[in-house]
Amino acid sequence: MILDPPFVCFFCLFVFESLS
Repeated sequence: MILDPPFVCFFCLFVFESLS
């Protein structure tokens, strides 16, 4: 799994929106 800064940011936002 790639843990690049931009990727992590996008993934974090995606998960946050999903949980919201």
